[in-house]
Amino acid sequence: MRLRLPPALLYSKAFYCASTCFDANVPFSAARKLTKQPVVSSKPRSKGEARSFVDFSRILCRGGNGGMGCISFLREKNIPFGSADGGNGGNGGHVILKADAKIKDFSHLYEIVVAENGKNGGEKCCHGTSAPHLHVSVPLHTIVRKSAPNSEGSVIHELSREGDLFIAARGGAGGHGNTFYLTNAVRKPVKAELGGKGEEVMYDLEMRVMATAGLVGFPNAGKSTFLRAISRAKPKVAYYPFTTLKPHVGVIHAGLPLKAVAIVVNKIDLMENTDEEMERIRAMFPDDRVFFVSARDKTGLKPLLIFLREKYDEFVKIREEIARTQEESSML
Repeated sequence: MRLRLPPALLYSKAFYCASTCFDANVPFSAARKLTKQPVVSSKPRSKGEARSFVDFSRILCRGGNGGMGCISFLREKNIPFGSADGGNGGNGGHVILKADAKIKDFSHLYEIVVAENGKNGGEKCCHGTSAPHLHVSVPLHTIVRKSAPNSEGSVIHELSREGDLFIAARGGAGGHGNTFYLTNAVRKPVKAELGGKGEEVMYDLEMRVMATAGLVGFPNAGKSTFLRAISRAKPKVAYYPFTTLKPHVGVIHAGLPLKAVAIVVNKIDLMENTDEEMERIRAMFPDDRVFFVSARDKTGLKPLLIFLREKYDEFVKIREEIARTQEESSML
């Protein structure tokens, strides 16, 4: 049964609904009030997007232009012909390269980098505002070369330490207003300067240090999968060969144990003289547990998983003891 609302409630914000039907036998107090939104989001975890690593970039740096000087004369009550009061223009901003340890490559750079222009001068001796400098963050150990058409340019500077700066393009100076030309002989100068043009320079940026270690292997050997597992890099992973066409760099932070927990030898099914090879590998690591695994034959996996579980339980126990000790010391 469709319930017809009275005219007084038809246009009320609380009751108006263009396409809602009500059951006359159910009171309004029985309407649901709690949301059914799940506590844990059902959105699948993002797998990350493949991001190219760029270790060379050619950029055009252009400094900001200086502001124009102003031609103006004082105009106040009872002063019909005042002297010059035009202000100077502001300076243009520099383009500055800054070494930043948080930046890992040149993928964020634009091909053309332009700083802001200075503001023009104004009347009543108001000088224009100088533009702020444009800081461009680059990785550590960045080599700056002067770009050459058919050859490798000479090295101009190297940004090797955190916070190192290099002025890539200077901004133009602000033009003088007519107040600058005011003398005892010339009380009403009618000339001013245009702002200077900023520098425009082409540079080649190159990273000297790309990575500490590299992964070399056959196609579809699992190099990208291994890199994703040990770092936060997100190279593309697929079943077909030559999936990764550009280099990727992953960062592994310090804090790993100095001593190996276990030595895992994979693909033992491909070994010749398996028993002799296993004995030789065990002799190489006399103080460590060595596990021989074959994913194809599904051998050696269970002892490895049991051992890793025991080590994990020991780690959790030690962490709980440390937390308990810190809590007791904080209560004292």
